[in-house]
Amino acid sequence: MTIMEITAAAESNADLRRAAFKANSPAAKAVVDQLLRVVKELDSPKLQAPAIRSQEVAAEAAIALGKFATPENFLCVAHAKAIIEFGGVPPLMRLLRGNEPSQLHGLVLLCYLALHAGNSEALEQARVLNALEGVDQKMLAQLPDLKDLVYKAIYHINLYHAGTHSQRLLYVP
Repeated sequence: MTIMEITAAAESNADLRRAAFKANSPAAKAVVDQLLRVVKELDSPKLQAPAIRSQEVAAEAAIALGKFATPENFLCVAHAKAIIEFGGVPPLMRLLRGNEPSQLHGLVLLCYLALHAGNSEALEQARVLNALEGVDQKMLAQLPDLKDLVYKAIYHINLYHAGTHSQRLLYVP
């Protein structure tokens, strides 16, 4: 909850974002580590009983990490790479199999990672392109901004991995 409060304050204060969330700052690394730990513990036996609550925690973690990786954050590329480096992709892929709200937040963060670090081996190993191409078209039809974000992410991954994947859904900006 503390991390959520800090990120909420940083949203409205550019000086705080610049001071507290530099990619190489210990505070930023600690925040990313904590948020990734929360997401990873989704599969922990201790959290299986309160599965509904842990999905909410994972969705909140995805929302908070999304604030670091959003294109509006001037350090989004560095943060996206850090999320990937600290093993954030596999838990996000599990989040896509959750309930609709957690899927949405996980999908948005996964798209940001693809946009800012599309050449990552971790994205290819996790088959992120397949996951993005398999997103429920009904959900995308209801959310045009999300549809655009997903297509941009697919395009970026295809740019980096053109020789290894078919380009079924090609988005041209």
